Amino acid sequence: MLVFISLGVGLQYSLNRLATVNGVPFIPYVFWMSIFSGTALLALAFVRGAPPPLSWPHLRAYGLLAMLGMAAPITLFAFIAPKLPASIISLVQSLIPGLTYMLAMAFGMERWRALSVVGIGLGLAGVLLIVVPETSLPEPAMAGWMVLAVLGPVCFALCIIGAARFRPPEARSVSMAAGVALCAALFLLPAMAVDGSWWFFDSGFDLGAQALIYVSIFYFFFWLCFFEIVRLAGPVFFSTVNYLATFSGVVWGMIFFGESFSSWVWGALALMVAGLYVLGRSARSGRRSHIAT
Repeated sequence: MLVFISLGVGLQYSLNRLATVNGVPFIPYVFWMSIFSGTALLALAFVRGAPPPLSWPHLRAYGLLAMLGMAAPITLFAFIAPKLPASIISLVQSLIPGLTYMLAMAFGMERWRALSVVGIGLGLAGVLLIVVPETSLPEPAMAGWMVLAVLGPVCFALCIIGAARFRPPEARSVSMAAGVALCAALFLLPAMAVDGSWWFFDSGFDLGAQALIYVSIFYFFFWLCFFEIVRLAGPVFFSTVNYLATFSGVVWGMIFFGESFSSWVWGALALMVAGLYVLGRSARSGRRSHIAT
């Protein structure tokens, strides 16, 4: 499940760019993605005899995770997709394990480990290596969009921690997945009304519409795998999805758009990969220490 999610997370940045540069407005894009994946998940939940419960603890979890895991960050990434290369946006994925670790530590879910701090520092250094030098990005003006893109990993890290802390113990993964996806669509309805963007396949089944369908299929599987992985292995383990997602995002960007990097970005990628490796070593040592005690 982790490998599948990693490949799909990297691919979604290219799909976001394909959709938005081909005329799909970014708010309707996320809205219909949520509706399509959520409706399919709801049907599966009823087939499995597990419709989403509507008690307050469940509604609170749906709302919190929908905002942090889909409505806010995916809308943000869809908005900036035309502003930055897809492979560059995917690099910020490498920040999620470090942010998740820091939040888990703040909530008493993880212990302090100096090695993890080193890994976090390497990831942040990688981001600075992209943002600070004027020649690192194709256009210097992209640096501001890159800083904005970092808000996405913050939301995702909060979502991962929230899934571990606020999921009702008896809730099944398919119920949570359906509730979160449909709740994300509800959050986006007011934004669509204010913006007046009521797009619905206005240009038929063109490349942008196809990208929307593909990313909707991905999110059907993403939410199922997300809740199962967090339930079985915990939030910090799930955050390691970004090991492969960072690489896959770069590769997909090269395949779809022929994107290339400056030496600064290659250096940043090396720092981010080193940071992910150090975080992985720290997480493994932490698990061994926990087992020993």
